[in-house]
Formats: sequence, structure tokens, C-alpha cells
Amino acid sequence: NFRHGSRSCLCPMASAFHVWKVSDYQGHRAAKKEGECSFGPHFAVGSLEFQLQLHPWLNKWPEPGALFLRLVAEAPESRPEAVKVRVAFHLPELAYSGTVLLRDTAARWQGGFGPQDPGALHDALAAFQGHELTIEVTVDVLEIARRNETTLRWPIVDFQEFRVSNASEAARIGFHGWHSRRFEVRSSMCGTLAFRADLHPNIDASGNFYVSFKLERSDPQLKELELQYELGLEELDYLEASVPLRGSRGEWSRALGLAGRPTACSALAFHQGRVTMKLVVRVGLGRLVQPVEAPVWTDYVSHQFRYLLLSAAGPHVVGYPELHDGIESMDGFSGTCTWNVNRVESLLLDSGVDPGSVQCVDYGGSVEQPHPREVLEKFFAEPGYAAKLVVYFCGHASDSGAWCLRWKPKGEKYAADITIEPHQLFEWRAALPKQASPVPLEVIVESAGAGAWCLAAKEAGLIGRVLAACAPGRNAWARWDGSLFTEWLVGRGQALHDVKVPGGPQIPWEYTRLGAVGPLGTRRLSTTAAGGANLKVKGGIQSLSTTATSLPGAAFGSMSPVSPVRPTAMSPTSPASRSERSWSASPRRRLVSTR
Repeated sequence: NFRHGSRSCLCPMASAFHVWKVSDYQGHRAAKKEGECSFGPHFAVGSLEFQLQLHPWLNKWPEPGALFLRLVAEAPESRPEAVKVRVAFHLPELAYSGTVLLRDTAARWQGGFGPQDPGALHDALAAFQGHELTIEVTVDVLEIARRNETTLRWPIVDFQEFRVSNASEAARIGFHGWHSRRFEVRSSMCGTLAFRADLHPNIDASGNFYVSFKLERSDPQLKELELQYELGLEELDYLEASVPLRGSRGEWSRALGLAGRPTACSALAFHQGRVTMKLVVRVGLGRLVQPVEAPVWTDYVSHQFRYLLLSAAGPHVVGYPELHDGIESMDGFSGTCTWNVNRVESLLLDSGVDPGSVQCVDYGGSVEQPHPREVLEKFFAEPGYAAKLVVYFCGHASDSGAWCLRWKPKGEKYAADITIEPHQLFEWRAALPKQASPVPLEVIVESAGAGAWCLAAKEAGLIGRVLAACAPGRNAWARWDGSLFTEWLVGRGQALHDVKVPGGPQIPWEYTRLGAVGPLGTRRLSTTAAGGANLKVKGGIQSLSTTATSLPGAAFGSMSPVSPVRPTAMSPTSPASRSERSWSASPRRRLVSTR
């Protein structure tokens, strides 16, 4: 009673068109009881085999429906872990068409899946009075996942149209236009790795392209990763040799991840119509590390927090940069800020913070950005499930400690100077709609006069904490590869009491949620003790790790506020004539201008 046929469609490896004809459907239906079904023949789609099942009286369990496509069981050693399939069902006698696109485990595919609207098909079958029923299916296997390897099929219906649509703003997009697919690889060593593959189609006039891979989710302990991929174009019979990619977790997690080699297929320049790209991605070696705690003040590092890292430095930014102790970097304080932000971001990622919880925004005036207030208010208003919000700023500052930023609006030719006074930021946050459980805010300031933010937080009654690189009205110091305070904060530099700079040691300040304001002790605890230490200070108990630094014995609450006084090293100069200055470490050489 059954006739069937199948033919390969475009690529025999992962696409097929199959026809199953059921003769004398009415007699067949009468012979079946509720729950019984007819099995169609097996048909191959590449290395996989599928089968159709027809339930004339509607199957009710485990999935309701009349028609199913199921994966035929394979030997355990060759069975995939997961499969993504797109199926188009067509029954011409019923004028019915239905689809399903699903990624699920191979075990569930062996049970079978039907069209998304099983009720409509069942109603059409119940009303059908004909004798011959034709069932047509087009099966596209789009993804096959095995241990340590995932194979992707990426069909592009019209390659030339695809290129044109991604180059509609050719002057601006070019390398930056892309098309994305997400997939996962289950690694024996590193667990489940979630990637986003980006296809960049407009790299030259020959039609060639390249693919980049961004790591979106992984084990927080992942430190480094290596993968290899093979790229093929099915219609053009093109296969690229295996390409290895290696990088740290931070490199894999940045905006576009790591990029592979451009294709070298001359036929792409003249190809019209469909192109199906096939990617085989294999995960090789990975290095896992135990999550580390921030060696200093560990309560600002947690995978439960969200972070906003701001920087604003360079020749076009007004305000005062930090002074340099010794030789400056080639980019002056701007280069130092880059080191600072990279170090803080690396510490967060190495400590298990998800890359999606860390946002970096630069206001040096060269990159188009949203308005700083918009960025800050959005960050405050959308905490998600974060237990704390942390804002880190590194850049120029005014006499009052205000942040100085150079904002270039999107689509505009010129940039504008923006200053954010300490009280303004806290007022912006207070003006937002109140939350049932307010999320604490921690502000870390790496700039001259940073202590003013501690005083403003006390006046505002901030629920949170402020860590400032120096006292109000005082200078903070930097070296070519990082600022002294940030280096100490991430556990790389010396305790600040031990660093000799002109004018005496740099003393950071702190505001605590208990309202205490004053200097922050920066001497290290002994690392020979085990466990943590609870150090009693007036105004509360500060819990510290033994790898962190201790608070001084002096009480914060007994200290009177310090009036901001501009030191001589911060003498005012106009933005046009001011240059960044550096101090020599030698006491016989005083101020050396880089002008």
C-alpha cells in the first residue's frame, strides 16, 4: 500500500526531499485503532537516518499529532548528542503545509516531532475522503553536536543579495557588517561552551568573507581555549584547511571574539543564488583555573555584581590627568588608563564574573558614544538580578574632583566637553524610580581629587561604598603601565604606604555605607595565616581576606572632613596649553615637562 521515493536536494550531506505515498488511505485508516500508527521507510540525510510516522486517529502521547518525523536510532558510538533540524511538511491532497525548526537531544528526536500546528493537520485528515495520500517532507539538518565537536550548516538563499544587504552603508559597514548564528560545543574538558559565529561578507570585491567566533557563555574557571574549524561551501565544492584559533577567555569574550582566515574561493565573485556554508568546529585544549579572589578588598568582586568601567583621558579631554612617577607611556595618561581598565576587566573575568556583566565605555572623544548621563542612568535603572552595581572611573578630573569627559555624539562630527560632579551622579540615581529592594552602589574613582566623591556620598547618604585613589584636593600618581591605586587594588602593585612619590605617600580614601569617611589603610596582612580576619574598627566590623590589606587601627568616625585644597602640582592651565607632566623618581630631578 505504500510507495516512496527520495532525492538529494542541493547537498546530499545534510538536506533531502522525501516522498511517501499512502494508497487506499481510507481502508488503511479503518484498519487502525486509536494510538496505532503506520511507519514509513527509512531515508538518509547525510549520515543520519529518518522515518515518517502517520497516526490516522491522532496520537495523544507524548506529543499530540497525526504526523511525525523521527530520527532512527543509531549505534551509541555514532549517535549525536543533539541535532537541529528544519522540516517542511506538505500534503498536496489536503492543501496543507506545516513546518518545524527545533534543536533538541538525539533521544527526543528519536521520539519524533511533528508540525507546529498538529490540530490543523488532524482536522484536515478527518475531513479527507480521498483514497491516495501523498506526504512530502524537506529535511534540512542545520546542526549536529557530538562531544567536542559541532557541525553547522548555514544556508544563504541568495549570496549576492546577502552581500548587497550587508553593504547598504558601504562607507560605514564594510568589515563591520555581519550575520550571526549561535551554537554550543560540549567539551570533555571545559563543559558546555556557547559561541556566536559571525559571518563577515564584505571584505573585498572578490566575494570572499571570513568568520569570527565569540564566546558568550562558559565555565567561569575557563582561562584559555583552543579550537579548530573547517569551512566548506557545498555548492562550490570548496573546502578550507583546518584553522586553529587560540586565546584567553577575555580575548574570546570581546566584541567580535577571534577571527579566522578569509576564504580564498575565486568562484564566489561570479556565483549567483544559494550558498550553503558548512562549519565543523572542534574544541581542543582548554585551561581551567580555580576562581581567584581579588587580592585587595574582595567585596567589590563577585559574579553576582554588574560593572560599568568608564575611562576619559587624552589630549582633547579637559581637566587634570594623574601625575606620572617616572617615564610616561607613549600615549601619556590615556595609555595608562587603557592599562587600568584592562587590568580591572581581566581581574573580574578571571574571578568568574560573566563577560555580559561588564560594560566598558571610553569617553576620550574619538569614539561615538551615548551621552554619559544616559549610560549611567540606564546602568542604574536596569540592575537585573545584580546584588550590587559597581562603577569604576579612570580619567581626568577638575579641581572639585568632577569627572571630565569628551563626548562624541553618534552621527556628529564634533565632540563636546562633559563634567560630572560627585553630587550630580548621586542625584541622578536618587531621581530614578524607587525599587522595593534598592541595589547598593559602589563607586571606584581613579583620578586626581578623588576623595571628593567620598564626601559627596556622605552628604547624599549613599547606600553603598566609595573607594577613592587619593584624598580630596590631592593628586593621584601613575606609571606608564598603570596607576598606583589601581595596581594596588587588583593586587599587582606595592602597598601605597611603601611607594615613595613627591609630597609623601598617596593615601586613598573610603566612604562606607555606615557613613564613615576617611583614609583607607593600605598595608598588607601577613599571608601566613589561614582563613579570614574580622578587624574591629569604630563604626562596624570590616571582614577581610588574609590576602587583602588591613584597615588602620584608627577610627574612621573620629576624622573630621578635609576641605578640598588644590595642591601646587595641580596648578590651573588652559586645555589648549596644558600638557601632561611626570615626576622623576630621583629627588634631584623635580618636575619634568613632556612638552
